Amino acid sequence: MTNSNFSGVKRPEFEHMTHAHARAASRLSRLSHELWVELTKADLGTSAAIRIRDIAAEMQNEANDLQRRQRLFAEMDRLGTNIKVGQPNGLYWKLPDGPLDPTADVRFALTLARKGKALTDAELQQLALTLRRHRGDETFAAIFASGLGARGTLEFWGGVSEWAGQKGKERQAILKDLQKEFGHTLARATSMDSAAMEQWKREIISLGGQEINLSPAIREPRGFQIMSSLLRHGAYDTKFLVNYGKALIEYDKGGGKDLERFWTHFGRRDFNVGNQQDAGNDPMTGLMEALGHNPDAAIGVLKDDKIFKYVMAERAWFKDTLGASENEIVAGRDALGHALQAATTGRQYDQAPIDLDPRKGKGHTADQAALFQELIKLVSRDTTRAYPEIRDSLGRIAAEYIPDINRVLSAETVGGEKNAALFPTVGSSFGPGEAAPTRSEVARFLYEVSKDPDGYAPVLLSQKHYTSGLIDYHLQHPDRYLSLTDDGWETVHLATHAAGAVHGILALGRWNTTTGEAAEDDKKYNDSLGTRMDWIAGAPARSLGSGRRSSRRLRLVRPSPVGLPRFSGSSTSRSPRSSSTTRWKAVCTPMARKSKLRGRKL
Repeated sequence: MTNSNFSGVKRPEFEHMTHAHARAASRLSRLSHELWVELTKADLGTSAAIRIRDIAAEMQNEANDLQRRQRLFAEMDRLGTNIKVGQPNGLYWKLPDGPLDPTADVRFALTLARKGKALTDAELQQLALTLRRHRGDETFAAIFASGLGARGTLEFWGGVSEWAGQKGKERQAILKDLQKEFGHTLARATSMDSAAMEQWKREIISLGGQEINLSPAIREPRGFQIMSSLLRHGAYDTKFLVNYGKALIEYDKGGGKDLERFWTHFGRRDFNVGNQQDAGNDPMTGLMEALGHNPDAAIGVLKDDKIFKYVMAERAWFKDTLGASENEIVAGRDALGHALQAATTGRQYDQAPIDLDPRKGKGHTADQAALFQELIKLVSRDTTRAYPEIRDSLGRIAAEYIPDINRVLSAETVGGEKNAALFPTVGSSFGPGEAAPTRSEVARFLYEVSKDPDGYAPVLLSQKHYTSGLIDYHLQHPDRYLSLTDDGWETVHLATHAAGAVHGILALGRWNTTTGEAAEDDKKYNDSLGTRMDWIAGAPARSLGSGRRSSRRLRLVRPSPVGLPRFSGSSTSRSPRSSSTTRWKAVCTPMARKSKLRGRKL
């Protein structure tokens, strides 16, 4: 299909193949989701669905690359820059030959970039293509960034993106692609340990509050606004991002209560090309998106108590688009949710949840857990801070802290050492004493989160699968909690009691939200449950304790008439403390359960 000289095959066949590949990837993705749902309903392992999903993702990446090449061919036809080569079996499209030497490529890219606003559409595409070819090349990126210089970087992007929305959809699409590639290049450059890049990073921050001369206007945009629009793409160096973020936030505080006027006094520009609800005039939005892609930088910035309170409770986030209606989201708050997600979970906000099985995962750090505690307390004290735009992120955060939430809700019933044994976890948990949120604070937090379908779904699904995994865990490791209580019924009862509390709080929040336009709102909740299934990959084992399975393992024999599983001792090993196993068996026999149920309230 390809060789060193040609890209693509005969045009009709290539287009047919591209469409077929995209359709196959889409169908495979749907199949993996449907299989996931059915396996989950049946309480069966979902590893097969996950493998199919991964294959579908790989196919989709290939389809995206084929579609990119298809667009390139069409653009070459339109501009007349292609070379059509006749062959016996058809017509091929030959890509323009470019220099293969990285040194020559960086000179070529700098020559184009220094033309600034004078760049034609074809030249902008050539620049984006050159940057894309060297994505991941740290040396190329550093030479390019330092060659432009800090001020040159800001002047270039500010100039070519200025008023992008008024230059037609075609130019807008070209600039959107260039913004992504330019951002990735600068991000890679910040990782280079060199004197030139250290100077570039210092100057970018120092220019943040200065007006950058783009045109003969009375007032000009500031450096922070231009640079933040480029932070949305790529993984920037953690130290640079923390320093940049703290400097921007300190400068932003000087804007007072009318931040919209503070950041748009020169008129609105289109630094974030092609986004109708986020034009890029509010630099805090780009910063929060960057933090959402760098968990270490996110916690490095947001663990500062003053900064956390400023962005969550004090800052007046504004709509960054022309003609904003009351129904449009505040993009900055949405990005804030992404940053909080990265800071508290330790992963990029748009990545699939990590497997928190202790044999595979690493749990949360003390800083991450402490930040989530503060988030719970702040939202519970002032529920207006659970902004509609961040509730989906709050739900995803809570979904990964389900063991800690269960501990808090069971603290008054169990408490102390027994509570930790009942709900084992890895990594850091909520702090002791006053540092930990109270039962009522967690309840209010979950209630607010459940008002949004995309906040409700991940918590509900995570709790469901955590409870299933928790009971299975204690049945396989009866010594972990039975050694403290020696009562199998108590383990099952208390584990499900906490789950019932979570389900009840979520149901109340959902019910109070859907009592108005009930049918439409209820459909949103049900739809969200389907689309959020991927948020519980590996959830049955989520956050359960570490170590080998106990020899006092119990195995499922057959379903119980009253809904609880019946167990017998393992056929492969026998515990010296058989009394605990016997008690489990006694509790789980039909007659014993009926007797227990008559005398115990759930």
